[in-house]
Amino acid sequence: DRRTSLHPEVLSEGAASLLPGEDRPAILWTIDLDRDGSIAETHVERSLVRNRAALSYGEAQGRLAETDAPKALRLLREIGRLRQEQERLRGAVSLQLPAQEIRCDDDGYQLHYEQSLPVESWNAQISLLTGIAAAAIMIEAGEGILRTLPPAGENEVDRLRRVARGLHVGWADSVSYAERVRELDPNIPNEAALLAAAASGLRGAGYEAFHDGQIPDEPEHSAIASTYAHVTAPLRRLCDRFANEVLLAAVAGRPTPDWAAEALDELPAIMNEARARDRRLERAQLDFMEAVVLADRVGDEFEAVVTASRDGESTVQLEEPAVITRLDLDLELGDHVELRLVAVDPASRSIEFEPIDP
Repeated sequence: DRRTSLHPEVLSEGAASLLPGEDRPAILWTIDLDRDGSIAETHVERSLVRNRAALSYGEAQGRLAETDAPKALRLLREIGRLRQEQERLRGAVSLQLPAQEIRCDDDGYQLHYEQSLPVESWNAQISLLTGIAAAAIMIEAGEGILRTLPPAGENEVDRLRRVARGLHVGWADSVSYAERVRELDPNIPNEAALLAAAASGLRGAGYEAFHDGQIPDEPEHSAIASTYAHVTAPLRRLCDRFANEVLLAAVAGRPTPDWAAEALDELPAIMNEARARDRRLERAQLDFMEAVVLADRVGDEFEAVVTASRDGESTVQLEEPAVITRLDLDLELGDHVELRLVAVDPASRSIEFEPIDP
């Protein structure tokens, strides 16, 4: 029942905030695009910016429906669509993953699957565009830190096709993995389950630091189908702070500051551990809310879909409420299963289901 800021309030509501009408120091990216949305030229510099408005995604989508929608939002839509087409042409895997969301209403706290809006995807394309441009600068300069991901193997694609059949989601033989995943709608339960299964197959994401022109052997991020770097969130993601110093120096034609260059090799391990902690915290919060939501439903029966199965453990996604849980059973991917809730303990954040025999 409270808001917990990422940073102390002197930063989050002051020097580092994006409150409208305030000037803030920033790193300004100027990216010129061709008519088809491909990158023509990039420049990076320090600057002051003033935020003109603070909008939620829902508010931004609503403003775009108005006849006098702000120019900045209309441009976001235009560029977002162009970059989505560029993504398709690259053969990128666009994962609009279903996310659990905790909401509070008159009946208390509820779990829902978050509904994705078009403006969210267009906004994400701006971050992807910037990360792709950043990686190109780093590679040309011969120094930096890349976000990498190995490609999914043939066995993984075959597995997903089996899951799709179990979920009754069509997938023509002539349609590639990237094309089919891009078309999936996270707001449709069966397609959301296939998206979750696709995400589990993209394993091995990490960071690769490099110096002196020694580019990593596998520098690409396979889901993005390009080289890519994290640079757009220096206040909340540590590696971006150092990556931006590399970029500013490269564009200005000067050496990277020693303090930034010397930190690059340490960052992959730090970032991987930070991401693991983040996942554990998020999972603990959701586990608790799942237990609270289900506390008075012991004995009830639920429909679910198996979205992952490995080493004798299966992940299932309930159709309603928005619960994703694990079973100590080796079930078939894509299977529809009926489960009975047998135990709930919010204090230990645990819930226990058992399958109902057909």
